[in-house]
Amino acid sequence: MHRTIDFLTDSHQGFLQSKKRLLPIYGRYAGVVVDMFYDHMLASNWTNYCNTPLLPFTKSFYFSMVKNYHLLPRQVKYFLPIMIQSSRLYSYSTLKGIGESLDIMSKRTSLPERTTQAIALLEKEYTDFKSDFEMVFPFLMQQIELQYSIRSGCKQL
Repeated sequence: MHRTIDFLTDSHQGFLQSKKRLLPIYGRYAGVVVDMFYDHMLASNWTNYCNTPLLPFTKSFYFSMVKNYHLLPRQVKYFLPIMIQSSRLYSYSTLKGIGESLDIMSKRTSLPERTTQAIALLEKEYTDFKSDFEMVFPFLMQQIELQYSIRSGCKQL
């Protein structure tokens, strides 16, 4: 399902528009940063998509991850405690949280260290990124529900 989500996202016109804005800053890594920006859009507008508030939802997610810890890939096992301790998913609701995540990624991966420029662009073109996200996310939810017969448990769009 994760591969399907990635494929549908990466080929969606809204995502491609967002990615185009970040190409001058991140080049081939632009899509990774768009994913992070979209995480922010989802978290900061969570009540538009789910009746369960974001904080209890993330706590429930973390509990599920801990409960199924033995099934997780090694890399996920490594960063899960850090993710929980820093309330990483909840922090995505703020620009500061997204900036911190981009900083962490640039230190631990090959993502270029350009967080300041990325956040400045997001602030400058926030409405455009949000508009792109609002095209992509409902489409993804619909496609996943159709292809996998999974209902999100959240609001129907």
